[in-house]
Amino acid sequence: MSGLEGGGRDPRRVGTDPAHAGNRASGGPGHGGPGPLADDPDLAARDPGHDRPAPLDDTPDLPADPAIPTRAVGRDGTTGRAPGADVGRDRLDLLPLSLLVAISTTGSLGAAARSLGLAQPNASRLLRRLEADLHLRLVDRSPRGSTLTADGRLVADWAEPVLEAASRLLAGARSLRVDADSTLSIGASLTVGEHLAPGWLRTFRDLRPHVSVRLSVMNSADVVEALERGRLDLGFIESPGRLARLHGTVVARDELVVVVAPHHPWARRRRPLPLAELAGTPLIVREPGSGTRRTVDDLLGAFDRAQPVMELSSTGAIVASVVAGSGPAVLSSLAVEGARRAGTLVVVPVEDASFARSLRAVWRPTPRLLGPAGDFVLHARGRPLP
Repeated sequence: MSGLEGGGRDPRRVGTDPAHAGNRASGGPGHGGPGPLADDPDLAARDPGHDRPAPLDDTPDLPADPAIPTRAVGRDGTTGRAPGADVGRDRLDLLPLSLLVAISTTGSLGAAARSLGLAQPNASRLLRRLEADLHLRLVDRSPRGSTLTADGRLVADWAEPVLEAASRLLAGARSLRVDADSTLSIGASLTVGEHLAPGWLRTFRDLRPHVSVRLSVMNSADVVEALERGRLDLGFIESPGRLARLHGTVVARDELVVVVAPHHPWARRRRPLPLAELAGTPLIVREPGSGTRRTVDDLLGAFDRAQPVMELSSTGAIVASVVAGSGPAVLSSLAVEGARRAGTLVVVPVEDASFARSLRAVWRPTPRLLGPAGDFVLHARGRPLP
């Protein structure tokens, strides 16, 4: 289960959010597993620290709630501080504790800082802050390096179970969140839905067996509409252009190709086909709203266009019609690869034109994508999951 993956994480790294500790050595948030997904071509993937709690010293002071006692009453009627009351008062941050334990483990401040992804000056500031908070000298500093004092070793020993407990708490919270979000509704255009999504779904299930995925295959315009109406969690489209109300990222590249039956005159051409001739020829085309149709219309928009010989809403039906000799078509290379290898279709080179296009994941309403949907997009892009 996704929520229990934290069990493999070093518990001493709990609370290492760079927003709390100063800049990491890398100069910014981590990139890798679903930082949250951002709508740029490189898809800044999810920061493994995004779901960690804010440090306690960033929590605003709140008035006492009379319904929540700050003193615990024992069986004999005596009172004492409620569990956690001292922590709330002293506002102890977990990151400096993680650093102290790392110094104990690695033997030096520099190695400990590197293990937590911190610049050494930031690590030194964190350590001084911890010493000030605890009113203890925890580290002996010398030109040869930093070593823990006797007090420092004791505090490091006490800190280890605290960090382990915090790691278990976060893992449990993630499991509750994943259980609540374990159904993922996806809409995909025909090219993605028929030729890419089945493979993604099969391997994604191996990685996230608790996530139930529902896939609906439709044209790109319908995917966009369903997302905007809130009927889908995630969409995959092949339409060009920016979508004003959606965010997205490229997950794959594709190329449209002109295909004809082996007995068509174009199959024997020795020179690439001019775009003007392609535009002036009746083609078998997809329906309006299809990403393939829109890409073809954009490429041939500057030429006089012949009326389509037929308009079909199924890529498979178009392939069968071309094979039967009904006319040429422009289709995804993914959709015609099997027929091309079988020799029932011929790909015709086109003069001075690129039919390359991007296949995109799209979502709403924020630029950042988390949870199973974020995991699925990372998986579609071939990125490792956290």
